Amino acid sequence: MPLKRPGSFFSCSPIGEAAATVTKKIQAMEKQAIEDMVLESTWVGDSKMPSAAVTRTQPVLESIAP
Repeated sequence: MPLKRPGSFFSCSPIGEAAATVTKKIQAMEKQAIEDMVLESTWVGDSKMPSAAVTRTQPVLESIAP
């Protein structure tokens, strides 16, 4: 997040206030998204990967035509 300078033109203008409001809303949404994540991490080889406890769709095997 960029720091506001006391002498900055936008810090006292309506544009600066609107930008600060939008930035705060975005930060709140990002924080909520991080808190809602329920994926655990699993190590696969040398990489740490997200893993889900439940799958939403069931896998279906495709048949191979002879």
